[in-house]
Amino acid sequence: MLDNNNDINEYLGLERKDTITDDEAACATAMIWALRSKDPSTQVGACIYKDGVLLSLGYNRPPRGWSDSAFFWGKPDNPLYGKYPYIIHAEHSAISNYRGYKHDLDGATMLVTLFPCEQCAQDIAEAGIKKLIYINTRGPIEDTPAMMLLNNAGIEVVSLKDVASVTLQSLYLSTTPTTTGAVRSKRRLYNGNTI
Repeated sequence: MLDNNNDINEYLGLERKDTITDDEAACATAMIWALRSKDPSTQVGACIYKDGVLLSLGYNRPPRGWSDSAFFWGKPDNPLYGKYPYIIHAEHSAISNYRGYKHDLDGATMLVTLFPCEQCAQDIAEAGIKKLIYINTRGPIEDTPAMMLLNNAGIEVVSLKDVASVTLQSLYLSTTPTTTGAVRSKRRLYNGNTI
C-alpha cells in the first residue's frame, strides 16, 4: 500500500513516450486494409476515425455479391468488361461500411492511401468528414476537381508528410499508389517489429 504522495509520485510518468499518433495508427490500418484488395494494379485503403476511435474501414473492391474471381480486373478496350465502371473505391467502401448513425461521421477524419477521385470527394463531403489525410497521389492535386470540391466543402486536406513522424514516413511513403503491394516486403513498424 502506498503511504504517502512520494510513493505515488514514484509511479507517475512511467508511460512510454514513443507511441504513434491517431493519424499514424490510421495510416497503418489503411495500408493493411489496402492489402485486402484483389485489384492487381491498384490497392487502396481508407480509414475513418474520430476522437481516437476507429469508425470504419474500406478498400477498393467489387460491389457486394460480385465474386472477386468473377470480377473484371483488367483494362480492356471495351469498357463494359473493365473494372472502372464497377469497382467500389475505398473511400465509398469505408463510408458505406459504417454501421452507426451517419451523423456520427460529422467532423471525422478520413485517411486514404491514394488521393480521392472527384466522386469520392463528393462522398466524403456528403458524409460530413472534415479532414482528409492522404498518403500518395497519382500526380499534382492542386487543380483537380476533387481538390476544388474538398476545399469548397471546407474539408482540411493534409498530406501524410505533414502529420507523421519521419520514421513512419519512410515506411508509408516508400510505396506507390499502384504498388501498395510493395509494402508486403516492408512489413515492419517503425520500431522494427514485424506486422
